Amino acid sequence: MGFECELRLTEPPYAVEEEDAHHHRLIGRDQPGAEAPLGRMTAPLDDERRLDPGVEREPGLVQRQLDAAGRRVAGGHPDVDFRALAGARSGMRLLRVGGRGATSLETVCPLSTVALYSLRTRGSPADYLTRGTYGALMDRVRLAELCMATSLFTDLGTGQPTEHGLHACRAAMRLAAALGCDTDVRREVFYVSLLRFLGCTADAHQVGALAGDDEIGFLAGMAPVTMGSPREQIGRMIGLVAASRPIPQRLRALARAVTDPKGKQRLLEAHCEVAVRLADEMGLPTGVVAALGDAFARWDGRGVPADSGTDIPLSVRVSIIARDTELWGREVGADAARRVLEDRRGAAYDPTAVDVALGIGVEALLDNDEDVWDTLLDLEPVPHVRVSGPAQVRALGALGDFADLKLPERSGYSRRIARIVAAAAEAAGLDAAERVVLVRAALVHDVGVVAVPADVWRSQPRPGSSGWEQVRLHPHWSERVLARCSGLGRVATVAGRHHERLDGTGYPAGLTGDIDRASRLLSCAVLYDELRTTGTADVAAELARLVATGALREEDVRAVLGGVGIAAPLLEAVRVADLTEREVEVLSLLARGGTNRQIAEQLSVSVKTVGAHVEHIYVKAGVRSRAAATLFAMQHDLLD
Repeated sequence: MGFECELRLTEPPYAVEEEDAHHHRLIGRDQPGAEAPLGRMTAPLDDERRLDPGVEREPGLVQRQLDAAGRRVAGGHPDVDFRALAGARSGMRLLRVGGRGATSLETVCPLSTVALYSLRTRGSPADYLTRGTYGALMDRVRLAELCMATSLFTDLGTGQPTEHGLHACRAAMRLAAALGCDTDVRREVFYVSLLRFLGCTADAHQVGALAGDDEIGFLAGMAPVTMGSPREQIGRMIGLVAASRPIPQRLRALARAVTDPKGKQRLLEAHCEVAVRLADEMGLPTGVVAALGDAFARWDGRGVPADSGTDIPLSVRVSIIARDTELWGREVGADAARRVLEDRRGAAYDPTAVDVALGIGVEALLDNDEDVWDTLLDLEPVPHVRVSGPAQVRALGALGDFADLKLPERSGYSRRIARIVAAAAEAAGLDAAERVVLVRAALVHDVGVVAVPADVWRSQPRPGSSGWEQVRLHPHWSERVLARCSGLGRVATVAGRHHERLDGTGYPAGLTGDIDRASRLLSCAVLYDELRTTGTADVAAELARLVATGALREEDVRAVLGGVGIAAPLLEAVRVADLTEREVEVLSLLARGGTNRQIAEQLSVSVKTVGAHVEHIYVKAGVRSRAAATLFAMQHDLLD
């Protein structure tokens, strides 16, 4: 005997259609027939009498049988986090669909067994009813929320107040509506305005070299004149370049900047190229990906790239105006924002869009009374895109790459940690659901590093020293921002604990005692990698010492070391884009910041030979900049 039940899950709102006594499906009322089959579930039962509440039965029998059936379905579906709950009912047939926030289907099958399925959506946890015997959580993250979180990280990386990008997006959507943009264009405006600075880490270390120490402060200072005239930009740059350095160093830095007229163009081209690649990896619509390549174009053709007028996507033209209006309005005031719009009309800005913006009024365009996060979620045009399974892993991997691009020595770091914890989780026997959480947390655990200036990070400040507070808070930023995405709460928690220790010596919270296993494994993996890459002579001995002090648990150290042994080598040689072994070797050194001369010395070849290899790499990988080549290497796991 047994029961079968087939579900089809879609976006809310839902309607329930009963096909027969054994099969039901959920269909979105707004999008009839838009279905995603979960799978067929069969639970064989030895004896129907065991399900009768009035008959004594073996404890846990129904639970175990339903667990086995559910895992067969859930195990083959990457979006399902299987949970089972004990219990049984009889004498009823019930179909129930919950409201917004937690949608569930409850059905009583002929064998008097209650089955419960839950889909978690924005605003509330899954609705696990105590009377159910089976629960499945379809954990899908709304792409809009992931992009909004990414926007918060770009705020941190460019020295803007958090939610600057969100407010700019809201202004852009208001302007797009006033311009009469159709749904497709408004969708493009939504994502472009959130992700226009997605490439900000591509040139962070070069900007840091120009700024002298604090590239984040430099970018914040240059932001108001990014789309200004050359005179405005040079005047502002003179006050910012190497501002904290002695006068001789400042003069040399200024001389380098002035004598390299193409420097700004190279940096912005790399920014745009990387933004395009990251957006594509995140699963953004094709139009959005293409538009990000024009992120710094000007109406008069003097931007990067040199597109002009209506050749620039409307989404970019609207986003540029909205961002600058938000920035000037917040920092200086509405009157100053109006003057900027008027002064740059027909130069950097689309004149028609400027006229509409002025017609709306700067104050109305920037009205910030509502909660901007919820407002933006409501403003996103339908249908709303969600990412799950492999697509979610790719998107989170792209977010980790975004952070790792900040410094050459970090290239491939987050993906490497993800490989280590995946092997450690297997060695530790972690259950499947927690493995999924752990690997995803590993991909994004260090994205908060974008809030720390490059020079501060490289200086490795000690507790109490200058810059320590910025370093101490980077896990906090990872957790705080990621937690705003419905469906990533657990991932955010694990990510935010990657520097915690059991004895309270970790950071940022100084947790002690009962830290969950996934968080401990990630913390141990991060420490293992740190010791390995900084030249610690005996990594295992140092980890054992920390076990003895109570900072780590022996079982976690054994899992990480055992996992690394199982997974060794962590990176297998892979032939990607027809790159030769020597080209992969050159690419690896290039991605870590090596100059052609340094690479030549390390490989004992001529500088000319290295140059030829670099040219071939660029052609084969389809890239035009060092930053994009580095991203290519990271995305294809060519860095150990």
